[in-house]
Parts: sequence; structure tokens; C-alpha cells
Amino acid sequence: MMPSSSAHRHHKKPRPSTPTTRDWTAVAHDILLTVFLKLEPREILRGADHVCAAWRHVALGEPALWRRLDMGRADLSQCRAAVRRGAGQCESFAACWDSNGSLLFLVNG
Repeated sequence: MMPSSSAHRHHKKPRPSTPTTRDWTAVAHDILLTVFLKLEPREILRGADHVCAAWRHVALGEPALWRRLDMGRADLSQCRAAVRRGAGQCESFAACWDSNGSLLFLVNG
């Protein structure tokens, strides 16, 4: 009986894969918006708008990201920035401080 041809096959060792580089600046607008919607506003304020022009466009130009704001212990300037980015569409706002009424800017516009 002849040995099968599969018995004589040599198995090649797999080559180590080269790391894939990704161009995160090329992510489509709608996908980027979906990702940003999963973040807290404070996380977006920490620098998403400084990554590239596309990220800045979404972070600054999408009021949907700023409709429900849970700012935790964010400082007043971050709170103002978040409300401003909401472009009048903020539906809820929460923060862990306001002993001196400094958040009245939300009511006064």
C-alpha cells in the first residue's frame, strides 16, 4: 500500500504576524459618534477633540453627545464647555457640587 500524499506534506511554521497599524483618524463619522456616545461627557472633554480634525468635528459638533450630562466632580469650566457643546439641547445635568450656586449659568443661559 502506498503512503498517502498527505503523509508527506511538510507543515510550514506560521510566520509571526506583523502588527497591523490602524489609522484612527479615518474612522467614519457615524461609527465615531457611536463610540463617543458610549463615553461619559467628562471622558470626551479630556481630549477627544485634540486627536485630529475628524474627532474634533464629532466632539464639538454633535449635540447628541451632550444631551445627558453627568459631570461628577468636573470643574466649572468643564461643565460650561459641556453645556455649550449641547447647543441648547441639554435634557439633564448632574454634578456632585454646587454649594455656592455657581451652576446657575445653566438656568440663565
